Amino acid sequence: MTISNEILELKTIAIHYSNLYTGGQCTREEAKEKIMPYLNLVNAKTIEIGKKYSIKPKKLSFLRL
Repeated sequence: MTISNEILELKTIAIHYSNLYTGGQCTREEAKEKIMPYLNLVNAKTIEIGKKYSIKPKKLSFLRL
């Protein structure tokens, strides 16, 4: 299983802004704006996998990242 460059780039940005937010270097709105595209992509994939295997997907949220 390979990770596309787009997903990898979104993950890197999400981790970076998560660290900035927890360090108090950016606002919640800034961090959420940059992190949500990655979370939406990951949650869509977990829903797809959940349907395939008939299990309840465990979605990520802004607070759990």
